[in-house]
Amino acid sequence: MESLGINPELFVNEILNSVDYALDEAFDFFLQQQLGVVGSGGGEKAEALVKGVESIRNLVQDALCKKLETWENYCQLSVFGLLQEFALPKANESAKDLSHDVELSDPDLDNELRLLE
Repeated sequence: MESLGINPELFVNEILNSVDYALDEAFDFFLQQQLGVVGSGGGEKAEALVKGVESIRNLVQDALCKKLETWENYCQLSVFGLLQEFALPKANESAKDLSHDVELSDPDLDNELRLLE
């Protein structure tokens, strides 16, 4: 992957950090706006609002973490796994190592083609 200039861990971490930051900013903004309406003087409504917003934030964050974990696994296995296959060989690899063990014939496919002929 380095031959392509791609660092999968850095990419995934940047996305996860950006999502965490956006989530925190959104809930903080909402809470500040609502405390302005309800009043932040330490009253019961303000305390209940803070507690409710924190509960919702935790629910959203838990669900989002599960989804992002699935996304991270997908990226590692599918996206970056494919890129690894197409990565340029390192300079010290011999030409013999460059030939991938690719099966050029598939017996099942060959049989299917014969049947179609």
